[in-house]
Amino acid sequence: MKTRKETISISQIILLLAVCVCGFTGCRDDSDNNASLDDNGLKVETPVLMGVVEKGPFAQGSQVTLRELDAALQPTGKSLTTQTTDDFGAFRFETAVSQDCQYVEVEASGCFFDALQERQTTAPVTLYALTEVGNRVGVNVNLLTHLEAGRVKKLVGDSLTFAAAKRQAEKELLACFAITDEVSAPEDISLTAGDRNTAMLLAVSTIMLYKKQNDELSKFLDTFAADFADNGTIDDASTRELIREGQNNAHPSYVAYTLRNFYAAKGVAVELDDFSRYIDFNGDGIIDGTDEEYIAEPPVDPVTEETFFKTKEDLMTVLNYSYLKGTEVESWLLQLENMRTDPQTVHSITPQSGTLDKAFSGAYYIINLLNRVVDNVPAMKKKDASFTDEEMDAVMAEAKSLRAFLHYNLAMLWGDVFLATESVTGDETDYPHQSPQREVYQSAYADICEVIDKLPASYSAKPEAGARFTRDAAQMLKAELELTLGLKQEARKTLGGVDEAVSFGFDAEGQSVPVYTPHHLTLYQKEANGNSEGLETAWAAMTASRYGYWAALKRLGKAQEVTGCYDHELLLPFPYQELWHNPNLKQNPGY
Repeated sequence: MKTRKETISISQIILLLAVCVCGFTGCRDDSDNNASLDDNGLKVETPVLMGVVEKGPFAQGSQVTLRELDAALQPTGKSLTTQTTDDFGAFRFETAVSQDCQYVEVEASGCFFDALQERQTTAPVTLYALTEVGNRVGVNVNLLTHLEAGRVKKLVGDSLTFAAAKRQAEKELLACFAITDEVSAPEDISLTAGDRNTAMLLAVSTIMLYKKQNDELSKFLDTFAADFADNGTIDDASTRELIREGQNNAHPSYVAYTLRNFYAAKGVAVELDDFSRYIDFNGDGIIDGTDEEYIAEPPVDPVTEETFFKTKEDLMTVLNYSYLKGTEVESWLLQLENMRTDPQTVHSITPQSGTLDKAFSGAYYIINLLNRVVDNVPAMKKKDASFTDEEMDAVMAEAKSLRAFLHYNLAMLWGDVFLATESVTGDETDYPHQSPQREVYQSAYADICEVIDKLPASYSAKPEAGARFTRDAAQMLKAELELTLGLKQEARKTLGGVDEAVSFGFDAEGQSVPVYTPHHLTLYQKEANGNSEGLETAWAAMTASRYGYWAALKRLGKAQEVTGCYDHELLLPFPYQELWHNPNLKQNPGY
């Protein structure tokens, strides 16, 4: 792998090579395109410009246009076009600008590597850069050059010199983000230089990119630039609020991590300066000792107090709340599965995905609630004399069934996950370790086998939280686990005892998420009987509920054929937030 020093960027390497070949006064080329004759008949060199386009790095083939400007920064009508030549955003204009040209505007349009989403964007964005040509051979295009451009034009129109306009615009722009340091000419900055200028560029880029999908970023940049150009400040309250939101949710270490991975995958090692010192995390307008990176905490647990569990009704309250939260979590899990099973979105899940984080952390939040129910059931007999053995067994059975369901789905989607069978209070200092996927399956299987006969065939009334685990629902989960573990004979026997009208799902606050239906029963029976021909097509035809489709494709060995996913995408990435919190958690390969 190539190694890049901390203070050397891709653009600087290009420029150094250009200097070695051309000298410091411009690009030397004996062709008529790069030189003209002065009044004495002597050859006069004119510059050929090159550089990089970075928001993240722009993709190869991005369009780059150079326009020559007059002293008022108005287009002269002369322009050059080229394209980026690699995925680092590098470009070069093969034709020199005119000898009498003093200023140029470079426009670049294309998709770029989004360090927050850790993927290439699908919607192009357009960035601009203004510079004075002089003896310059390089001009980079980035977010700072783009955001200052309109303001520089306004100030030049107000009779400031170009140099003075640039200095003022750059100072005003950084002030919008509470940055008081001075920045070098933005068109000289690259993301990979690893110096304080790079740090300021990364800080602004990270803040501006937060939660901007597709064309949302372009619209936001246009709104910001237009507002800033007028008087060098941001007057619009909604724009200021979006900046504060970006500051509150900035994660410098993660951005540096994803950028390093991006370059490493292309054979280049980069060192990035810590840019947290340029982010006003609390949004108070001052970067000082009170600023601290905010890491989202899990939801507040409503049952942290030991004294909460006083009656059997308290147990049911927590159990019902677990079902309620289960509706949310299962809907998020299905969103992820639907993305994986759709060839249009199969590659779009990244560790930074909000849905990914909510689904993973939400599932463990519910598991912890269920573990508290399990832990408190035996003691409840002493506290509440009306709590019968039959009721105790039923509550324990429901809690373990739902826990088994969540453990199974976590292991199916992520592979080696945490096996959580004891409740935690948040005071523990030991970080959990991952358990092998099969071990998690087997634990879930043991849970469901233990309690299946203690569940009722039906309930006279649904609780406020929605549907509940019945014996048939538990048998469906048991059979699904048996198919996953390769126990087809056992699965056939289990499915033979399921009512043909089986119905189980999550249903709360108007949101319904079917899980087990008669259609699922039919498909499981075919798989258990070894009748897998065309089974993936039958699964794909399901419209009312897609639960089980992704798991079935993986069991049938059809996932990659049907969806086009890569080998590593058979498992989901672990969310960045979880990796941040738990040093024992190892990211799945390929992410």
